[in-house]
Amino acid sequence: MTFDPPLIPANLIRRYKRFLADVRLADGSEITVHCANPGRMDGCAEAGSRVLLSDSGNPKRKLRYSWELVWAGTTWVGVNTSRPNTVVREAIARGAIPELAGYPTLRSEVAYGAASRVDLLLEDGNRRCYVEVKNVTLAATGVAMFPDAVTARGLTHLRELAARVAAGDRAVMVYLVNRGDCDRFRAAAHIDPVYAAGLREAGAAGRPGEIARLWLGTLGDLLRTAPAEHLDVLERDLRFAVRTMAARPLHSLTAISTLALALGEFDSAREYAEAAIGAKPDCAEHHRTLGKILRQMGLKEKARTALNKSLSIDPDDAETKSELSKLIRTRSVR
Repeated sequence: MTFDPPLIPANLIRRYKRFLADVRLADGSEITVHCANPGRMDGCAEAGSRVLLSDSGNPKRKLRYSWELVWAGTTWVGVNTSRPNTVVREAIARGAIPELAGYPTLRSEVAYGAASRVDLLLEDGNRRCYVEVKNVTLAATGVAMFPDAVTARGLTHLRELAARVAAGDRAVMVYLVNRGDCDRFRAAAHIDPVYAAGLREAGAAGRPGEIARLWLGTLGDLLRTAPAEHLDVLERDLRFAVRTMAARPLHSLTAISTLALALGEFDSAREYAEAAIGAKPDCAEHHRTLGKILRQMGLKEKARTALNKSLSIDPDDAETKSELSKLIRTRSVR
């Protein structure tokens, strides 16, 4: 997702009553903003922290501005718990989550169970997949953890999903790791041992144990929309993502290679593009991406081979034809 208008930089003064936060803007003025996060926000609500705010554009709203991200020392963290459902829904629609592909119908907030609403319901005729999305902000030494507070509601979701699987449906928990410094995930048993046990039981029973840790293009979106003074740290987050996302689903590989290319990480970009081709050699997009990378590396003949392969798979692909035109105008340097 992309923030439009661009996010507004500020510094956190305090967070209180769970849903309120006082911040100081760049001009020195102080305002109260909405904090859409009921958790403890450990490590994400330190006084003086840099934060980014969104503007609803509605002067009649009680709190016009919302707290979106906080700088947690080494990375930006997305703290607005109303965002993950939209991010995951967009990712599913783009085909970025192979585990959730193949469902032509997608609905949000559908009633199910005793008194619950599932975040997303995927349907293909009589085939249904219930998807719950959790925002993950808690982390320690590269390990993302959920929950950050005792969550009876979260345990209810696990049990409701297990009931759907017992009834013959599919159920998936999606833990959206909303920060750029983690490459592992586990349940926070030290905070909520009952939830952790419930998650282990669900996975062991083969019920809602499909956990997708998603690494989406949110940081790339921020690079295009954030204030200039934040670009350096955001770029560092992106470089971290390029280094640590090797074992991600196939659809992520091309996205990562494109991201690496944008950062000038040509060798990493090529590595991920070739990995995508190895996993799915008949995909025109993968070959086109490799051709684009090789062209910018100056490897003209290899780029031509990759782009011609892309066209052989999809002869009508306009993007590949455009890349070939650029290649003709590019002088080989290797």
